[in-house]
Amino acid sequence: MTADLNFKNYSGPTSPSERLDAVEEKTVAHEGDIYRSCYIDPDTVSDTNFAAEEHRILWNYWQKMRGSDSIPTYDWINPADFIKAMGYVLLMEPNDDFSDFKYRVYGSRIANRFGHEMNGRWTSEFDGVQKDISITQYSLSATKECPVYSEHSYINDEEEYARTLWCRLIMPMKNKGGKIDRILVGNYPDDIGRTDVIS
Repeated sequence: MTADLNFKNYSGPTSPSERLDAVEEKTVAHEGDIYRSCYIDPDTVSDTNFAAEEHRILWNYWQKMRGSDSIPTYDWINPADFIKAMGYVLLMEPNDDFSDFKYRVYGSRIANRFGHEMNGRWTSEFDGVQKDISITQYSLSATKECPVYSEHSYINDEEEYARTLWCRLIMPMKNKGGKIDRILVGNYPDDIGRTDVIS
């Protein structure tokens, strides 16, 4: 099925019945907020469906790692394999019930852009909407054992209401024991202008 969610940086197939509506219900409102997400099928999506080079690099890495399996089994994650995307990488370690996620790697470009350094910290340490969106998306990707693609807008009040579209490619990985214990995320920021409206 063709994409119908009007993603800015993803053009691949989506499943309209699986748009992660649970996350959308948790978002709060600035006027003009953008929120879109979906599961994506690794067997029908290619790197050409992603506009951001960082997403293409990570998608190809994840696909190569998984081979013929549904998701990759890893014994070692080598950042050298996706070095050109490293500044935009989040590598998450879930707790036992996927209700929270620790940042094992928090890309330097994300930290500089968002204004927080989160290495070694938990997603639950964020406030409000950011926490809700992130935990729900990571949890659903882990429990369904399927990649998720999402785009959501964020307004930085300290930069005259600059709006950033955060484009996230979320991919679960399992250890040799078969347990999902890493979530690989490419989190790409795309400037989408400014707004003077805050509700």
